[in-house]
Amino acid sequence: MALASVEARRAALAARMPQWQPSTLDRTFARLAGEFADRPYVLTDDIQWSYGQVLERSERFAAGLAQIGVKAGDPVALLMANYATGPFGFTVRY
Repeated sequence: MALASVEARRAALAARMPQWQPSTLDRTFARLAGEFADRPYVLTDDIQWSYGQVLERSERFAAGLAQIGVKAGDPVALLMANYATGPFGFTVRY
């Protein structure tokens, strides 16, 4: 499947987002997961997870952090190898 030209992709993006709206990574991902819940987000030779599945796992990850006392605004460091589970840590939201 060939990609559309750069100009066509820019035009489509400008039509979709005519004005820049500041957002956080977690809010942007949650919005996209709501819009594209069933589309693939993580694809490996062994795993395929949709946006919705990654959002659900991210929310479980956030709940686990909250269970051990992490609160919104607390700094959290993630040390991760290059595995398919990486997006769960990047898309956590409170």
